[in-house]
Amino acid sequence: MIKYLLPSLLAFAVQVSYSQVISEIDLDNSKVEIVNNTAGTVDMTGYWWCNRVNGSPFYQSVSAATIDAANSDGTDLTIAPGEILVFTLTSSFLPSAGGEVGLYNTNSFGSRAAMVDYVNYGTSAGIRDSVAATSPAIWELNASISLNGAGPGDTIQLKVGETGDSVNDYEIAAGTIGTAPVPISELIIADFGFLNSSTLFIDYTYTGSMTVTPKETADLNAAFTSVSTRVTVSEPTANRFEFAVPAGTKYFFQLEETAGP
Repeated sequence: MIKYLLPSLLAFAVQVSYSQVISEIDLDNSKVEIVNNTAGTVDMTGYWWCNRVNGSPFYQSVSAATIDAANSDGTDLTIAPGEILVFTLTSSFLPSAGGEVGLYNTNSFGSRAAMVDYVNYGTSAGIRDSVAATSPAIWELNASISLNGAGPGDTIQLKVGETGDSVNDYEIAAGTIGTAPVPISELIIADFGFLNSSTLFIDYTYTGSMTVTPKETADLNAAFTSVSTRVTVSEPTANRFEFAVPAGTKYFFQLEETAGP
């Protein structure tokens, strides 16, 4: 994931935070797996499930009593970064032919602010997809994960490295309930500015395992190259870069996760 900034204008950096994500749905056994993709521990007390299409009942509270302890990283509703909780629901709430699964942090089911994640599958045309498609969108309108070709033991799974915000982020594959998907790397610019008239600093946070490299270009139509090929890049503290900016030239910079320096 790449973050851009324009230091000559001291513009802004967008921060992205993926919350609890529906990472797998096992329709054969009526289970839903949730992974915490945030950087902090989350208490899911007070959360709700919604299948307004055809769930029975439409709404169910998220309960610790429904946690599948054998396949979860805990037995209560507190979920740490990278951990998963698997919930056993009912076949009437998760019909095998099609339905929707909305996860909410309150019972305000028409509120995008309350919706944490959403998946629509099978023959379902969706109802709460209109909420999920509201900015910032976490699903498309009238989009459903195809169950064609699904066999015994197959589940709906989040693809490696995807956010779960699109029907295309999921696939049908042999079940892996209880195994956390590969976490999404998150690279966030926390702060940036000038130490003096010619030296730029960039503070960032990163949850991945690759190398973070500052890159630059004087023309957005040209390729970005490593700042270190032009000038020494200092790292006075963890997650901080400092380097000189060419005088009298508007440069564009980005942080990029790479396999090497």
